[in-house]
Amino acid sequence: MDTKVVNIVAGPGSGKSTISALLFSHLKMKKCTAEYVQEFAKTLVWTSQFEALNDQYYVTRKQKELLEAISGNVEYIVTDGSLLHGLFYNRFNEHNTSNIDKTEQYILENFKKFNNIVIFLDRQDIPYEQAGRYQGEKEAKAIDTTLKMLLDKNGIKYKVFPADTEKISDFVDYVLNYKFY
Repeated sequence: MDTKVVNIVAGPGSGKSTISALLFSHLKMKKCTAEYVQEFAKTLVWTSQFEALNDQYYVTRKQKELLEAISGNVEYIVTDGSLLHGLFYNRFNEHNTSNIDKTEQYILENFKKFNNIVIFLDRQDIPYEQAGRYQGEKEAKAIDTTLKMLLDKNGIKYKVFPADTEKISDFVDYVLNYKFY
């Protein structure tokens, strides 16, 4: 089966998990075979495994393994844990223990192995939820800007959608009608 990976991309607290869960459930309701793959890094935050979180190569490898386990078995994987997030944390996490250049190459090589649909969330004016995050709201907004710059720098095609749950049908239509070139 030719699996499409729907990458929901943005900084922390932007609504990635909420939009991912809604998109996943709406695809299922449309009788698509789909799975949701959670952000591995968030599991590390919840379990206070900060040393592991500071090894971006490890975080990327584990996220890739989660995607690979499902790829080929469903039509769609929806994830708020895009490998692309690693581009930011690899370069800008001052505690990252990985070789930055090798890890960036690893991220991009593995990202390209999947049939990717990239949706960048435009953060809406909603209260910032600190639970499960170590960045504050100001930092999270700066991550949004830098992530978009990194996507552009690496020639990664993406579509911007408002992180608005009322617009979930727009997300679904985009995914179902996406054309790979």
